[in-house]
Amino acid sequence: MNRSWLPVRVACAVLALGSTAQAGEHTRLVVTRQQSAAECPDEQALRDAVGARLGYEPFAPDAPSLVVVAFRREGATLLATVQMQDAAGAVKGERTLASKHGDCEELASTTALTISILLDPRSAAAPPPALAPVSVPGAEPSAPPAAAPAGETARGVPPGAPPPIAPSSPSVPPVQRVADSFVVSLFPVALGPIQAFSAGGHAFGLRFGLGALVDLGPRWSLRFPLVVAAATGNAHASYAELDLIPGVLYRFRDRASAGFTPYVGMALKLGGFGAGRALLGKPLDAGSGISAAALFDESSYLDDPNFESTLTVGAEAELGGSWRVSRSFSLDLELSAAVVPVAGVMVEVLAETAAARFSL
Repeated sequence: MNRSWLPVRVACAVLALGSTAQAGEHTRLVVTRQQSAAECPDEQALRDAVGARLGYEPFAPDAPSLVVVAFRREGATLLATVQMQDAAGAVKGERTLASKHGDCEELASTTALTISILLDPRSAAAPPPALAPVSVPGAEPSAPPAAAPAGETARGVPPGAPPPIAPSSPSVPPVQRVADSFVVSLFPVALGPIQAFSAGGHAFGLRFGLGALVDLGPRWSLRFPLVVAAATGNAHASYAELDLIPGVLYRFRDRASAGFTPYVGMALKLGGFGAGRALLGKPLDAGSGISAAALFDESSYLDDPNFESTLTVGAEAELGGSWRVSRSFSLDLELSAAVVPVAGVMVEVLAETAAARFSL
């Protein structure tokens, strides 16, 4: 391809693609790459190239519209499908760009220019920036694209005039969104009431936790909370726990930037648990009174005949919702139900928890 004609070719492609964006308007960007097109730029590299051409950062995680780019290879040809979606997820336009020689630098430059013109038609006259190199084992780096000669601009796109809207091409299937980036979050405080039930009665108290959550994509997460809880009821109907609760969460969402996300989860409870004999439905032995705090004082609970304690494994199910207040802060509300064996008796534990979570 004669690179001096690149802006003209891209302007024609954008005229066919269509756009509802106004100059300066922000959008979101999602990039996918097939394994055969791994040498093509990732989301950050393409984001930088478009931002360099426009002179400002055009992408924001909470923007209503979306630009989806999919790189793939068919034989010796590299292809890039650029798709525009509105706030409702409806496809407003779609175009497939190609490099028949398999030149990813050429295709990436064309793709960056296409997105730039979609967001701001005046950028057709700007010189193309160099894309950040993408390191691929065994791949030879390509020479940077030649700059267009002065005066060679998109004559078909007048400065300041957005291209007309065109329907999406029915011959190209919609591009699927990909998983959001790997994200680690910390929740330094998770607090709420707790209720323990067993054969002999019930106890009410407080649960405190802290820990970390690892998002593996928009839907699946791993969570590692450390919890301490204590509850009391009538005489000797006490309960306490100090445990780690590793588990997995499934979130009902397509992207990490969703405002509200319900989720479900399953986890193991690994640690120390204790309960008064009255809570377990066992007869009391003569001895001193018992407090739930005895679990954390070995000499105390070993000396008290009316408090049973053990190191064991329980199971927990979780149901909750996350509110994404900002890019780095979320509020999680959760209801959990667990079963824990203590001295041969099952103790059922309910907890209602509110947690403040911060993304790194």
